[in-house]
Amino acid sequence: MKDKKLAIVCLAAALLGTFCLFLIQNAAQTEKKQIGEISQQDIGNELLVSGKVKNAYLKNGNLAFELCDIIGSKCIPSIIFKKELNQMTQNGNGQANAIENGMLLEAKFQVNDFNGPELVLKDANAIRTYNPKE
Repeated sequence: MKDKKLAIVCLAAALLGTFCLFLIQNAAQTEKKQIGEISQQDIGNELLVSGKVKNAYLKNGNLAFELCDIIGSKCIPSIIFKKELNQMTQNGNGQANAIENGMLLEAKFQVNDFNGPELVLKDANAIRTYNPKE
């Protein structure tokens, strides 16, 4: 009888643990949004965003640019701070120096409020770029 109760308790604990892991995984996934969908309600959230780099420039070691939808009708100010740029360079992916105007970029950004929504790179390891000129 003891073995049967122990088996039921173990099974229930395993099912509960699996269910909790499922909930944690779904909560941890970053929502993907298009540039035109980002609004004031997204401030404070992390989003996976892709777009075209426009007006990129370095200032005080930070890379500032606008991230625009593909046709360029909607753009959001974006920034990659010096710390993340250095981390990108140290990881050897070379993307810190390769980000330029016209490039397509996808990354995980934090949406901050700086006179409206602004995108701040959150994960220097999770940035993907593509240069259509090449």
